[in-house]
Amino acid sequence: MRDGDEEKATRQMATAIWNRAVLDGGGRTPGPGDAALAAMMALHGLAMNGGVLDAVGAMSTAKFEEACAGYAFFGFHEVPPLLIRARGALTFRKQVGSFEASFDNEYRAAIPDDGAILSAFKRHLGTNPELYAPIEKPQ
Repeated sequence: MRDGDEEKATRQMATAIWNRAVLDGGGRTPGPGDAALAAMMALHGLAMNGGVLDAVGAMSTAKFEEACAGYAFFGFHEVPPLLIRARGALTFRKQVGSFEASFDNEYRAAIPDDGAILSAFKRHLGTNPELYAPIEKPQ
């Protein structure tokens, strides 16, 4: 395979895995990388649309823990402690609004946009492709 063809195949594989994580929760039989990406993106999508407090409040304990593990899996080690603090702040319902902007700003400092996650995912995929389920060919 020529270098250009190999790069195209790698891009197509990354796109297929990304889409599977975002649109299909990682797929029917996700690998560890698929599961981590899907869990992280579930929380990230909520955080980008409604803010960190809404995101952590909307998730079950199990889904929240999976999302925190997903951030760590891709090297965003500063995010899980932030999310845990934000979830804890929800117990202070009367003052929670005063925390909201701070949590959102801290999250955006760690993850300024989807591109930060996409770059981390592509780096991880490039060095650990065995942690992702194979791409199913359309039937």
